[in-house]
Amino acid sequence: MLLVVPEIEKASAGELIDLIKQAVIAGEGAGYPKGGWKIILQKLKESVEENGGKVSTNTKVDKVIIENGEVKGVTIKDQKIEADKVIVAVPCQQVFSVLDKNKFPVEFVRKAENITPTCGVSIDFAISEPVIDISGMIVSEEPPILGLPTSNLDPTIAPENKQLATFLLVIPAEQFAKRKDMELNNLEKLVYEMFPKLKGKTLWTRKLKLPMVDGAAPLYNQTRKDRIPVKVPIKGLFFAGDSYAAPGGGGDIAWHTARKCVEEICKN
Repeated sequence: MLLVVPEIEKASAGELIDLIKQAVIAGEGAGYPKGGWKIILQKLKESVEENGGKVSTNTKVDKVIIENGEVKGVTIKDQKIEADKVIVAVPCQQVFSVLDKNKFPVEFVRKAENITPTCGVSIDFAISEPVIDISGMIVSEEPPILGLPTSNLDPTIAPENKQLATFLLVIPAEQFAKRKDMELNNLEKLVYEMFPKLKGKTLWTRKLKLPMVDGAAPLYNQTRKDRIPVKVPIKGLFFAGDSYAAPGGGGDIAWHTARKCVEEICKN
């Protein structure tokens, strides 16, 4: 477990200490789901449907309906879906694309609009044969790079005798637009320097410029206390995702907010 932050001097020491505590309690570090992340999404979908729910994909919510301080449902195109509870799971920076800003206090708006995300560039490598013999996380402090040969953890996600690996280089949010192209080239160059045999064995690459890797970078001035809580005074409205108030150092924040939403909903 680790904090993903491009400038170590701005990292939250408190969140890091808490992550270390949680890792010690768990007795293990981070893992990777067998079969890839699609397996988790599929299991969640099955659970929703088994309990009478419905999962609608390619269905954009236009607005969350709020009347007299209570959630009444959502609108999708010209259709209104009534609901007394709504969980908003878009990043907080985009939350007013579905919520009316005028219905929220100034402090809520300030937090929503000023949380800085983690940004970066990434490259997936499809490799003709195994050339990376590392089975865990590959970490570089300068420049800040994370790498994972995912098929070494789960061989089923790549064809037999092939290899799949992903590398991410983190960029400060305020410098992302200016540096993203340069850093993508730098990342590719550095990976080939780390693993010289890779260059002649690469079948294809997927290169991504990511203005948002995690919704909230784990900085000292935007810890869980500085972010929007999962429950607000508007009755029936909840928030989930890695830009809201919950423990964690990155994507794990999302899991904690989901659990907190369940606790709050069941409590009421």
